Parts: sequence; C-alpha cells; structure tokens
Amino acid sequence: MVAGLFGLGSSSRDFAQANSWGKNVFTNSLPIALARYMDSEGLDPVLISAYETSAGRIATRQTLTPLSQILNVEPDKARFLFETIYSRHIPFSKDAPEKSDVVIAATDGSHRRALEIKLTTVPDSSSAEKPHDQQSCEIVSRPLMIEQLAVTICASFGLKRRRILNELLNEFISHPAQMPWPDEPKMLARLPEILNAVEQVIRRGLELQTPMVLHPIWRTVGKTPVLEDDCFDVFVWTDLAWSQLLLDSSRTIRDEISRPQRSIIWLVKMLWDYSTQGSFDRANTFESITYNKQTDKAASFAGNKTIVHLRGQYLSSPRIPASALSNIILGDGVKFLAPERRLDAAIFIQVIRDSVKPSAALGGPVE
Repeated sequence: MVAGLFGLGSSSRDFAQANSWGKNVFTNSLPIALARYMDSEGLDPVLISAYETSAGRIATRQTLTPLSQILNVEPDKARFLFETIYSRHIPFSKDAPEKSDVVIAATDGSHRRALEIKLTTVPDSSSAEKPHDQQSCEIVSRPLMIEQLAVTICASFGLKRRRILNELLNEFISHPAQMPWPDEPKMLARLPEILNAVEQVIRRGLELQTPMVLHPIWRTVGKTPVLEDDCFDVFVWTDLAWSQLLLDSSRTIRDEISRPQRSIIWLVKMLWDYSTQGSFDRANTFESITYNKQTDKAASFAGNKTIVHLRGQYLSSPRIPASALSNIILGDGVKFLAPERRLDAAIFIQVIRDSVKPSAALGGPVE
C-alpha cells in the first residue's frame, strides 16, 4: 500500500514521498492525522482556554471541543497547508509574518485557522519518578511562538478593537511610550506593571480567544522508548491560555529577567506597537530586547509547570491506544521513519510489539 497518514489526503505534502516523513516534518504531520483519527472515532480534542474563576482569578480549564470548531471548517472539507503564511495575520505584522506550522483552508481556498504544533512526550525527566497521575511533559517555546502569539491576539481583538488594547496598556503601564525596552535593570523594575498588563489583556479578551496551539501528547513507560497502552491524546491551547502559561512562569521576580519574562516583554512590546502603529516589527523586537541571552529559545516549561494546565484524565489515561498506530500511519509509511529519533523509535518498537515483522515494516519481504 502507498504510504500515508490518516485524514491527510488533502494537504500540501505528498506522504508517498520520503521527504514528507523527515525531521520536523513528520512530527508536524502526525498530530493532524491523530486529531483527524480521533474525530473519526467520535473523540473531541481537549481545548485549554483561559477563564475567570468565581474568586475573580484568571486560570485555565479544559473543555472537549469538536475538531470542526478548532479548525473553523468541517474536517472532511479542510485542506492542510504546512509551513504557510496565514493570510489573516498579514495586516498585523510590519513585514510578512512567519509561516505557521499549519494553515487550515476550506475547499474554496480561504484560510480558516492557523495552528502551531507542539508534540510532546509524557513523562519528562522532571516528572518520570512521580506517580502516574502527576507526570507531565516539557514544552519548549521558540521566539516564533511568541510572534505567533502576538499576531493571534491582535487578530483575535481585530482591527476594530485595536483601541481597546491601547487603552489597556496605557491604563496598566506607566508611560508605555517611554518604556526602556532594551534596558534590563530598568525593565526589571517595571516587570510588575508588564505582568499586570498581560493579565488584563487576558481578562478583557476572554470572549475573543482563539485556538492557537495543537498539542498532542504520547505516553511512554517511564523514560523508556516503550509506548504505554493508553498512549495518545490531543490538547489545543487558545492564545490566551498560552499567555497564561507564560504568565504563570513569570510571577517570581529575581535579580535578572528570565526567559519567560523576556517573552512576556516581547509580547507586550509587539502588542503596544500594534496598538499605536497598526503593526509590529518582530525582528526589531527580538534583536533589540535580548538581555544578554541567546534568542534561539523563548522559554521552556517543565512538567511541574505544564501539569497545572494539563492535569486530568486525558493526561493520565489518553484515549487513543498505541495499537491504533496502524490506523493512523497508513500503508508502508513506517519504512520512512528514522529510529534514531525518539518518537520514530517508539513507533517502530510498537510495530514490532504488534507482531509485524521488522522486515515487513521496512518494506522488505514477509516470510
């Protein structure tokens, strides 16, 4: 059978070709196939969204949400355009916005949603020794994610609500037009204002938040490459839930600005520029606000941070068994995997456990 992935017959990638299974390519495609397979089984993704508690605190909650709402189009009418610029983001960035991991288009070609993809394994090294229901994953965020976060929030508020963003930032930040953005000591003193401003943006935007990050998980037996029987599930973060993850990791202020705090500052700078100028310059933001830290990583969140938002039955007992891989990776797609990569190796081990001989999995003769 020709290699393929479930539900990705209409996409910008040809999965009959080996280059569609390469590094950072397969891991962006499999999550879509997994979400589509779950949808075919009547299983909705877990949407993580921000909300205001009865005590007036901002937190996140989980809600099973149909895939059609996540994609903003019926799944069987969607075309998946990988590494594509989302047309609705173009007005908000001074230059062309960065490509999204996947853009979902309708049959008429119109862009309906842009999603970033984070495929992570549970447990991470920090939680592997904890009880099963306390294990979680590490999430690493690149600067691109902060740019995507800023542009998604801008698009969520929309051009008509640009003034609201400007008023919020003016209200909760003292003289934002005079903010010494590149100066770490001065910005360290202004961090409480910055964090408060982001919280108010979240609070004001609760009814506007948009699905932004497709986040599938896969569970292994401890630190081994062996997949757990209850293995796969799909979470989706809204832009404001992702902002809350950043905010939660930035509360403790020490004698220097941490990476998550720098990411928050990047976010506020881009939102401020958009609110005053109608667009923002991400390259200038990243290049001018470094605080002597490399800019290849925006932030990382260990399992003790992510479990606050992911904790529950879908994290501890994912709904898709490892044995379903043969329904998701179609034909002889396994032969294109590279066992030196962790997920690929785990899948190959599972293929063997399911009594498919390695020679057959690799496209060789079956005895």
